[in-house]
Amino acid sequence: MRTGNPSRTLAAAALLAALVAPAARGADPAPAVAGRPPELAGARVARALFTTAVVAREPVDEVLALDTRDSQVLFFTDLRGLQGRTVVHRWKHGGRVMAEVPFRVGGPRWRVYSRKRLGPDGVGRWSVVVVDRATGWPLAAAVMEYRERAPDGSSRVVIPPRPAGTPAAPAQPAGADAAVSSSTGPGAGGDAPAAPPARGSGTAPAASPAPPGDASRPAPTAPPPADASDPSGSPS
Repeated sequence: MRTGNPSRTLAAAALLAALVAPAARGADPAPAVAGRPPELAGARVARALFTTAVVAREPVDEVLALDTRDSQVLFFTDLRGLQGRTVVHRWKHGGRVMAEVPFRVGGPRWRVYSRKRLGPDGVGRWSVVVVDRATGWPLAAAVMEYRERAPDGSSRVVIPPRPAGTPAAPAQPAGADAAVSSSTGPGAGGDAPAAPPARGSGTAPAASPAPPGDASRPAPTAPPPADASDPSGSPS
């Protein structure tokens, strides 16, 4: 049975454990993990969080728990110092990998998000691990719960978003930062049109920067890319 690289597995477990502690909220735990590849020196994930929508390149809230009234969730990352690399959103449900969504990072600060459709069979714990594809090294992770609806509404926990904070790199000219989405179906969209999906990946490659858009509107010029809920890569 294939077990993978033990150091990477331990690193991913350490990231997820850190997220459980309230004091770790908003922190980037990756630099503290021993054995970090030297090519990732200076790279970090400033923010990694679940949200209900992304507008003008920013998450509108932060999701800790949703319930069966909600039919989708987005995962947003603010990447720093990873230009030229490919970063993956690895979606897991109950510990099982459901999809991997890669993004090619095009600048010193690069904001991207992927989308997951939710249904009654998705009740339970969801996590996304942000991974550098070339090294397999986990950079950040977040966890949320998808619950059966409670009559009093307590099953849904959504809080204000984390502040963007001070950029890790000098401010870039307009268009140097792009938020790229991977999604499908009604409501798909983002700041940059996505290319058609590649079969077997469940993803769409990152597109070139474009003016900000609204995630509630379809991309006007490109066919919808594959959703993280469709690991086969076939449009649903």
